[in-house]
Amino acid sequence: MAAIVTVGPDVDRRVRVCCAPLVETVLALHTLAEPAHHPLQHPFVRRMRALPPGFRAELDRLRETFEHPPERLINPHPDPAAEIGDLLEALHGVDLPPGTAALVSDFWSLAFAAEWERSRPRLVSAADAMRAAIDADGLLALLDSVAPWIAVLPARHEVRFACTAEEDADPPDDSITFEARHLPVTVVPSLFAAPHVYVDAETPAALQFAVPVQALVREDGPPAGLVGSLLAAGSDARLRLLHVLAEQPRTVQELAPMLAMAPSTVSRHLKLLAEQGLVGSERDGWYVLYHLRRTRVREVLHDLGRYLDAGEPQSLRSRT
Repeated sequence: MAAIVTVGPDVDRRVRVCCAPLVETVLALHTLAEPAHHPLQHPFVRRMRALPPGFRAELDRLRETFEHPPERLINPHPDPAAEIGDLLEALHGVDLPPGTAALVSDFWSLAFAAEWERSRPRLVSAADAMRAAIDADGLLALLDSVAPWIAVLPARHEVRFACTAEEDADPPDDSITFEARHLPVTVVPSLFAAPHVYVDAETPAALQFAVPVQALVREDGPPAGLVGSLLAAGSDARLRLLHVLAEQPRTVQELAPMLAMAPSTVSRHLKLLAEQGLVGSERDGWYVLYHLRRTRVREVLHDLGRYLDAGEPQSLRSRT
């Protein structure tokens, strides 16, 4: 079912971006309740296997509540960025299935307090990026960039959240419409929202979007030229070519019998390596001598090591 939220022309003046510990806690429990729908969080799901059997049994009993968490469970307090103790206390005053508030509190103390501290720096960085994106292009542009099933109609100041692209283009008759033209708007960066954007449009005092961090904070790509250099060197023949050129400069006529290749094949391999700067050449009388460009080779090895180190968990880095 599609949902349409009307935010009004002045929405950017009403936006607040903040990290919200209880929102993240409940969405983490949602992930544990239906892990198949959250592949990006499978490492977290595996870590949570250490939770006590009694807790896991209670989560299984309340699975339906966390598969479709109601707004009052995610936002029981008027300030989602309040201290976690105040948020959990507010949760105990909300009409929820018996045991729900206790389960959330237990989850925080057993596991998620540590998970929150671990993930908080990334959430703060994402919040900064979201603020900058909203300042530059507006909230509607941010939401429009998150997922293909979110459609923005700037002229109508609407955001449409639908199950399919077809519904984005032509919402069905049973679409739910929320009027939020004058409400404060809170944007919450979340590691556990993906692949969804969670919208709380039913709390009377505010409108809230829990936006997946992964939609805005992309993983860094490899340094320029690294992929091309690795592809150029990534064959047995070209690696052997680089090996013999490391000994001394050589001509195509020398390299061909050394490597049991036709001269035309050697020339083709040298051309690929030269395009990536791994091999250079210079004329010596009648001959063209090819040589290994050691500086470029060191740059490639350095870039590869630094790129892989950047993706390595700190805990592993400290042991190597």
